[in-house]
Amino acid sequence: CLNGGLCQISNHTIECVCLPGYTGLFCEINIDECYTRPCSSNGECFDLINGYKCQCKTGWYGYNCDRRQNPTHKSLISRT
Repeated sequence: CLNGGLCQISNHTIECVCLPGYTGLFCEINIDECYTRPCSSNGECFDLINGYKCQCKTGWYGYNCDRRQNPTHKSLISRT
């Protein structure tokens, strides 16, 4: 088993139990968490092991870049 998967023998068959973020017969496939487009059109998604990170476009923020900054909010952030 690859990528830290646990090898088990069951009924004379070898099986891999994959760690979160991996799949496949031998845990050889990194699941693409960006496939579902969690960052919408307001950010760029970067696939991580068992997760993702969004890099938001200017004017957007939040884990999924789903919150729009307003001018007041932006000016308060830049002063601190």
